[in-house]
Amino acid sequence: MLDLLNQVEVAPPEKIDQALHGFFQRRNLIALRELALREVADQIEEEGLRQAVQRCSNGHAQLDEVCCIHERVLVCISTHPNSLRLIRRGAKIAGYMNAPLYVLLISNPGRSLTKTEIRYVETCERLCQKFDGEFLQIVGENPAEEIVKAARSYRVTQVVVGQSHQSRWQDFLSGSLVSRLTRSLKQIDVHIVSTSR
Repeated sequence: MLDLLNQVEVAPPEKIDQALHGFFQRRNLIALRELALREVADQIEEEGLRQAVQRCSNGHAQLDEVCCIHERVLVCISTHPNSLRLIRRGAKIAGYMNAPLYVLLISNPGRSLTKTEIRYVETCERLCQKFDGEFLQIVGENPAEEIVKAARSYRVTQVVVGQSHQSRWQDFLSGSLVSRLTRSLKQIDVHIVSTSR
């Protein structure tokens, strides 16, 4: 023990004063606390995911079994012109929460995009990249199912969708996308952004 104490170096008095007045300031201590809290949150989330995977026989964790501490934002777009507005709104939400941004486009396998739609999708992808988001393009026939799969896969906590362009009859007969999402994504907030028709 004495050997250890003999090895300890004591800083000269001018360095102590510099540390007290330079480093141990309120803003630095707040930043350190924030870093420590984030580190603990990361460890809790990763441990929860690891335990959920161990409990599942197929190796995939269910979203409701995983403690999602960090916010993650998923914006669902289409080839409709209001998609740019949705991306901007989702990026704003992600910015407020310091969260990763994902932009999801679901393409119908039985329908090819027109040249105008392809250019529009490229514009959406560039805007997504401008906001440091990840652009996801999935082929699927059922948009609600694909959104749910993507939300679970990326452990999303916030979903941004546009107002439905279906008629009230179509919503009544087949159910609206929003109602299907809210039923399937019980622990995820769904934001509905009004759009012009």
